Amino acid sequence: MRKLALFLGLLIALFNVSSALGGSSLKELLTQFEVELKKGAPQELLEKRLAQIERAKEGLPVYHLPELNYLTEREVEKVPPSRISTIKAVLFALEPLKRAVEVMLFFLLFFTLIFYFQHTDFEPEVRRIATLAAVMLLAITVLLDLKPLFLLLCGAGAVLALAAKKRRTALFLFLGGNLLIFLTAITQNLSHTLTSPQLLYKVKTERDGYSPEYLTERALIEPLKVKVEKATTDLALGELEAVKTVQSLKTEDPTLKGIILNDIGYYYYMKGQFKEALKAFEKARELLDSPVVLFNLYLTYSSLLMVEKANQIKEELLKKKVDVSKASPVPLLIHVPAQMPPIQIPFLLALALLLGVGVGLLTDRVMGFYAENINQEVLLLPGMRSFINSRFQPFLLLFGAALLINFLLGRAVCSM
Repeated sequence: MRKLALFLGLLIALFNVSSALGGSSLKELLTQFEVELKKGAPQELLEKRLAQIERAKEGLPVYHLPELNYLTEREVEKVPPSRISTIKAVLFALEPLKRAVEVMLFFLLFFTLIFYFQHTDFEPEVRRIATLAAVMLLAITVLLDLKPLFLLLCGAGAVLALAAKKRRTALFLFLGGNLLIFLTAITQNLSHTLTSPQLLYKVKTERDGYSPEYLTERALIEPLKVKVEKATTDLALGELEAVKTVQSLKTEDPTLKGIILNDIGYYYYMKGQFKEALKAFEKARELLDSPVVLFNLYLTYSSLLMVEKANQIKEELLKKKVDVSKASPVPLLIHVPAQMPPIQIPFLLALALLLGVGVGLLTDRVMGFYAENINQEVLLLPGMRSFINSRFQPFLLLFGAALLINFLLGRAVCSM
């Protein structure tokens, strides 16, 4: 039964290889389709080209062609969601949360600054000027989105709240400031990653099986890596002559050398020269610990009817949770890995929060909190009684309302 399965697999593989080698390459068909589409070719001809592209794709390690959807402005083929969709979903959830935290911290700071500066041991006029200056600084910080200064005020506000015997407020301000730093770090890193060419390149190579030239150049940068990847993509798109490029490249990098050898093995396999393909794949295996190379060896051993060797490789693949029965009938290509953007740690924001603690201590030392009696004018401010009595329900309601509003606004913007 094993021999029969291998024989049937071999027939399928050879059929697909022969179909891929016949006629124009997938790259040529895509270029031709784009030219004809721009010239306004008849719909019948365009549909014929699409059918040719689909047939050519079946015999190559190219999985999806989302460009067809963009060019035709309709869903020619269903493209599965990528990690880009996941990142966008996470950002969509975190951004409203970050904004809601900012709103709650703003109001806590607002009441803290007014309460503290209105209860210092100074003349009323001085207290009024100090209160107005602190509140105006807070407002400017929020309006101009000066995050470091806002966090500095959070640190200072936590100390002033503690001096005013508002321990829970101080804890809310300090922990809320840390939470804001954490959320800002995540959203900034995700946004940076989302706009990086490296992520799009990774999606294209992993999901679709190829990468456009302009994207390869932007994502990889290094000339040698760019040359290897361009040749690998051309091989994936049926341009088998691209193997001459990789054969001419010299490198001591084991990863690049392994990719080059895998490319050469792919070329020989597609040409039906299985013994030469086997040599290249075996050399690639010495350099790369990759299930792709193992799978290519499995196909090649099967094509050479080396049943025992093929079964050994199959067992190794099963240990790596690779089911060969559902895999490609042609060898797979390994794309040059792109280095993702480094994680950005918001040291400035953390430093601003800690510096704010120092500013708060200095302010309290200079001003000093004095409250034998509560200033009655302060009590006229809506929400101040809740603040004084440490009732946080109104602030939590503000947090919930801000979260809901930001979520609905984000949803409305995304749907436009």
